[in-house]
Amino acid sequence: MKLKVFLLILANLAAAMIVLFFLDVFGIYNGYGKMNAFLGKTFSKSKGIGRSEDISLIEREEQNKLVESFSIREADLKKTEADLKAREDNLLKDAAALKQEKENLEKQKKKIQSDKAEKVAYEKKVQDLSERFYNMPPEKSVERILALGDDLLVLDTLKAMDAIAASKSQTSVVPYLYSLMPPADAARLLRLSTVSE
Repeated sequence: MKLKVFLLILANLAAAMIVLFFLDVFGIYNGYGKMNAFLGKTFSKSKGIGRSEDISLIEREEQNKLVESFSIREADLKKTEADLKAREDNLLKDAAALKQEKENLEKQKKKIQSDKAEKVAYEKKVQDLSERFYNMPPEKSVERILALGDDLLVLDTLKAMDAIAASKSQTSVVPYLYSLMPPADAARLLRLSTVSE
């Protein structure tokens, strides 16, 4: 009877070990891990790498893939950052060039306005002088015309005096004024008037 009980206990233990082995092989129950924790020993499995080692390998592979994807993403971000920096540099250069061009245009605009104002003032001066000299006696007007000292101003004033005479349908007094001038001045002014025309 004792032998029967002993054999039954031994058979039950063997059956329990076989069931635990199959549960472990199919990944349902980690019997070896529990036994190792309970006994404090490491048992090597007959099939090589156990289930817990499989999980840690999968986790490591996933971590490696994540690290690799982060590295690729970081490289893409660095490339994008470099491209953006190059574009920013180009935009800054373009902005500086546009600013310089705008300043140049402003200078040209001011110069044109200044030249226009000077021209208007010059034309008004010529008109005022021509009207004043036209109404003077020729002898006095010749002295004052030559006293201007600027040959271009003298010629423009004489032309304006011609225009006044033409608008009044009168004979121009300018040829008579040339005859009253010293010969050297008359010759110089006549020569300059033919060149400027």
